[in-house]
Amino acid sequence: MQQQMPAPKGRARLAIMMGIGLKLFKSIKVVKVALIGMALSGWTILLSFEFAATLLAVLMFHEYGHIRAMKHFGIATKGIYIIPFVGGIAVGEQPKTHWQDLYIAMMGPVFGLVMTLVFFVAYSLTVSHFV
Repeated sequence: MQQQMPAPKGRARLAIMMGIGLKLFKSIKVVKVALIGMALSGWTILLSFEFAATLLAVLMFHEYGHIRAMKHFGIATKGIYIIPFVGGIAVGEQPKTHWQDLYIAMMGPVFGLVMTLVFFVAYSLTVSHFV
């Protein structure tokens, strides 16, 4: 006959919960989602949800331009991090040449320009602010 283990009490339960929380926090995907959520909620409080969501989308697309440029040169990337009230960071290894550094730096604004042109054409065709 097996004896049942009693449920952890007090400090043991707290230690288990802290261990689970620490493992969850170490998961980089959880951190990224939390940062995006904090940025969206902070900008929503200051502005509006629509503006905050658009700002976040533009910021992500801009940073994606840097990531694509890094991958073009075979530079290892660690992803995009959104920092509430600051902006975003595309994290990766250092470029090997000044040309690579310049190319990577310029691809964020180039992606932003392309996105702007797409939305300008959509607005011109529909004359709607909600496109």
